[in-house]
Amino acid sequence: MSGGATPPTFAVGTSGTFSVSATGTTISYTATGAQTTGSEWDANFQNATINNSAGVTLGGSKTVSGTLTLTSGNLTLGANNLTLSSAVAGTPSASNHIVTNSSGAVVKNIAASGSYTFPVGYDGSTYNPVIVALDGSSTADNFSVSVASGVSPSAPDNTKAVQATWTISEASAGSSNATLTFQWTGAQEGSGFIRSSSAVWNYISSAWVNKTGGSASGSNPYTVANSTAITDFSSPSFIVGNDGALPVTMTSFTAAAHKSNAVKIAWKTATEVNSYGFEVERKPMSNQQSAIGNWSKVGFVAGSGMSNSPKEYSYTDENLSPGRYAYRIKQVDADGQSTYYGSAEVEVGLVPRTLALEANYPNPFNPSTTMRFNVPENGRAVVRVFNLLGQELVQLFDGVAEQGRFYTVQFNAAQLPSGVYYYSIEYGGKQIVKRMMMLK
Repeated sequence: MSGGATPPTFAVGTSGTFSVSATGTTISYTATGAQTTGSEWDANFQNATINNSAGVTLGGSKTVSGTLTLTSGNLTLGANNLTLSSAVAGTPSASNHIVTNSSGAVVKNIAASGSYTFPVGYDGSTYNPVIVALDGSSTADNFSVSVASGVSPSAPDNTKAVQATWTISEASAGSSNATLTFQWTGAQEGSGFIRSSSAVWNYISSAWVNKTGGSASGSNPYTVANSTAITDFSSPSFIVGNDGALPVTMTSFTAAAHKSNAVKIAWKTATEVNSYGFEVERKPMSNQQSAIGNWSKVGFVAGSGMSNSPKEYSYTDENLSPGRYAYRIKQVDADGQSTYYGSAEVEVGLVPRTLALEANYPNPFNPSTTMRFNVPENGRAVVRVFNLLGQELVQLFDGVAEQGRFYTVQFNAAQLPSGVYYYSIEYGGKQIVKRMMMLK
């Protein structure tokens, strides 16, 4: 300990309990074994230094009114908060940072037009700092930051994300206009993550919402910042994932005549992210499969928000005049972004009398194509797709088909190579087989 004009420094070895009343003092943890803070770190210490390669664990929530210096080793919070008043001194790294391994967080006040780097990681060897930067329209506020391992809540495809979840909250809701810059290493990237298409995602209303980003910067570690300002931290979970991923994985889409003047549209999803709902659109067609009208919205079905399990949807378009119609689905997410699926064509008011499997269209196709069929009487029908070796790839329809209805099914070959494929219908002991070609 030194006196005079220089503020005193107290070194804490393996143990010790004492208190001081001098201002400007520093408590320094310097033992060779792991340490846990106790009553020796009281409110009179303005500064704290971590200089213990074995690490220090916070024994209770603390406030550093001066400077925290990270010289060597980690400071682990556990369930305790650490409130800081200034930038952390030293050189934080994978072995020298603040570990947020439980409910504890780092708390710091950030002024308007100010920024702060929170030197956090979720364990003793992983460093995932985040920079919180406010613009001039913001109000000074206290921000709490922590990071945990993994993607939580789970996304439909965690392989397309960095395997870390940051929790960032503010004391006064709605007073900030923030840009967040996240850092990670290549070892933390999921197997499907594309570094050049990175984005910041925020978990809002049971769905991951894309706050956009861009190509990752740096060379292991990497960083990316949101390009859509964060103005509300009431939903505090953030991850880094791929930008522009389709919000819904559609596994089937069918449209079939129903009764004499209606069409039933049915579709299935495997996963949904940020899915607000599905608009059903219709367009009148000529008998030559060419458009004679414009697409118009005829119905809406609410989506499932975020879902990792299969979902089934349907909509019945009623009171139609005889003729041919095309249908498609417009999936809308919570941000207003949309993606189209389909389309399929259906004839209404015409009664088929024979078993028929129409030529697929378009043909050749990439990556999807549509085919229609009908049956002469009610009965089980199965529509399958095969490769050149006769191996079944998928069943597009397997159920009871009704007389008087035209059924439309869609085949998506996005995951298959270019080449010749066959599709067939089996009904009443009969089979019709046709050929189609996919060209990428």
